[in-house]
Amino acid sequence: SMLTEGIVSILALVAATSLLPLDYFQINVSPEKFQAVLPQLQAMGFTESNIEQLSAEVGEKIAGRTGGGGGTLLGRRDQLTAAPAQHTQNGQRIDAEDPAGDQSDHNRAQADAAPTDPAPAAAEHAAAGRCAPVLDLVGRAVVFPFHRVFSSGMTGTMSYESMNALKVLGKRSRWAWLALWLTALAWLSGCAHTLDVKVTRFHQWPADAAGATYAFGAADPQRVLELQAYQAQVGRELQRLGMQPAPAGTAARFVVELQAELSAQQRQRLVPVYTDHWTYVPPWRDAQGRLYGGYWVPDPLGARYVGDREVTQTVQQSRLKVLIRETGADTERPRMVFEATALHEGSEDDLVEVVPYLVSGVFQDFPGANGQVRRLTFELPRR
Repeated sequence: SMLTEGIVSILALVAATSLLPLDYFQINVSPEKFQAVLPQLQAMGFTESNIEQLSAEVGEKIAGRTGGGGGTLLGRRDQLTAAPAQHTQNGQRIDAEDPAGDQSDHNRAQADAAPTDPAPAAAEHAAAGRCAPVLDLVGRAVVFPFHRVFSSGMTGTMSYESMNALKVLGKRSRWAWLALWLTALAWLSGCAHTLDVKVTRFHQWPADAAGATYAFGAADPQRVLELQAYQAQVGRELQRLGMQPAPAGTAARFVVELQAELSAQQRQRLVPVYTDHWTYVPPWRDAQGRLYGGYWVPDPLGARYVGDREVTQTVQQSRLKVLIRETGADTERPRMVFEATALHEGSEDDLVEVVPYLVSGVFQDFPGANGQVRRLTFELPRR
C-alpha cells in the first residue's frame, strides 16, 4: 500500500507541474482565498490562465475543487493530450531567450512536420478528459483505505477534505468491494479438496509374477464384511497388474493379507494468534472552522498477528498395511515378497472413505522403489 501511495504521489506531482501555476492555485484553493492571493501571484509573474478552457473541456466548473483530485485529473489530461502544444510552448520560450540560436531549429521542425487535422486531436482531447476521472476514482478507491491509516498514524491529523473524500469513496465503492469479496468466495469454493497419503514399500518382487494367482488370507472374524470390501479393492488392483484370483480348491502362488485401522493421535502444534486492532481518527476542522470530534474505526488491514501458541489437536490416523507372501512348490515355506504401509493423518474419522485412496497409493507404480517413502496427493470429489 505504501508503494502504491508513493506512485500516486509521484503522478500527482508530475500532474501538478504540468499545469499553469495560476490554474493550479485557482483549482486547489477556495475562490475567496484565491481572490485574496491573486495580486501576489500576479506580482510573481503568474498571469497566464486557461481555467475557462479547461472547465469547458471537462464539462464542469473546476475552480475551487480542493482536495487534489481536480488538479491531478487535469494534469493527467494535459500529459496525455497536450504534449505537442507543450513542446511548442517550450520552443517559444527558448527562442525568446536565444532567438538567433534556436529559430533555425524551430523552422526546420516546422518544415519537417506533416500537416495535422485538428478534428482527431480534439476527439482524443475529449476522450482523455472523460477517461481521467474514471482512472482517478479507481486509483483512489485502492489507495484511500490505506491512506487513512498511514496519515492518521504518521501525521496525527487528517484534513477535512481527505475525510470527506474517504466517506464519499467508501459509499461509492461499497458495491465494488462486495463484488470483490463475492468473487473471492466463489474462487475459494471452487478450489479442490485434497487428501495426502504417505506410502512406504519394501519388496523382493519376482519378475515372473504376471499371470500368477493370488488369494486372501483369513480375515478378522469381527470385521469380516468390512475387510472383504477392502479385499475387493485390492483385488481389482492386482488384476490390473495381470494377476488372477486362484480358483476354488487350488493353491494360490501369492497370499495377500490386509490390516486396516483408524486411531486417534494427539499432536502438539503452534497456531497463530491475532488481535483486533482499531485506528483512531483524530479531531479535525472544516473550512468554516467547525470542530469535529475524533473516533475509533476498525483497522482496514484487519487483525494483527501477535505470536503463536501451542495447542493440542486430535488427529485421525488412517492406516492400511498390505502383506504379500509367495507360496508354491519352489519355496520351502511362504516368504514375504511385498510389504507396504499407507498412512493418512487428518480430520477424517471414516476409514471406509479413506481406504480407497490408501489402496491406490500402495499400488501406484507397483512395486515401486524398495525402501522408498512417497507422499501422494489425491483430489477429493466436490460434495
